[in-house]
Amino acid sequence: MECRVDPGSSLSACRCPTDCPPVFSPVCGTDEVTYESDCHLRRSACLSGRRGVRPAYRGECDQPLWCIRQRPGGRCPHGGICRVGIVETSVAAAPTWSVRAGCERPECVEPLTLMWLPGAAAAAEEAESRRVCGSDGVTYRSDCHLRQRAFDTRNSSLTVAGRGSCNPCQGVTCPYYGVCTINVRGEPVCQCPNSCLYVNDPVCGTDGLTYTLECDLHSYACNNKLDIRVASKGSCPSPRQQRRRRRRHIRRLKQQP
Repeated sequence: MECRVDPGSSLSACRCPTDCPPVFSPVCGTDEVTYESDCHLRRSACLSGRRGVRPAYRGECDQPLWCIRQRPGGRCPHGGICRVGIVETSVAAAPTWSVRAGCERPECVEPLTLMWLPGAAAAAEEAESRRVCGSDGVTYRSDCHLRQRAFDTRNSSLTVAGRGSCNPCQGVTCPYYGVCTINVRGEPVCQCPNSCLYVNDPVCGTDGLTYTLECDLHSYACNNKLDIRVASKGSCPSPRQQRRRRRRHIRRLKQQP
């Protein structure tokens, strides 16, 4: 919708676009329908109440009639877009025209060009909603950008694995109680847990040492790459206490019939 001001009452209201300029700049929507322009897509989505329809890429959708006639199934390999063009040829000095379909690199619609969005916050939200996770584990700005990558690398196996950004830490297991985080380059890295709460809840480790709480044990084991586990809750017994427990245990064993 567009914000409009009523000249009579000076009140603003959100309305659907009443008409679009007579400009033919076809765009393929996410509903796989070709529209005459961005404006026609917005007006159709607004009047029909289909809020999820967005521009996918510039140009006609994959299966115009001439593409179906000239290409089996009407689809281009490697994420390419089938475009129809008119070619002029001269035969015996008489110009003739023919229609040809060819596969080209998709031209993507950038979120910043979507001028009907009110404000930068809405534009950022729109950009995030368009992100897709590729089957190669890489996050792309949109389905169209993924198809561009597939076209450039001639990789027909590159497909959309899911909507939204990929989670690089998915499936990553960090040793020694490490935690998977994402660095500035978007790569998964394992880091040791070093931010523990200052509370007193001691545990006894399998190394015979007492730790203030279990998080401290995890941090110490991770930073030193040691396989230490929680042996028991509470502080570890002193050497004297351990000897006493051992003697009591031996006496109980001797008293058994």
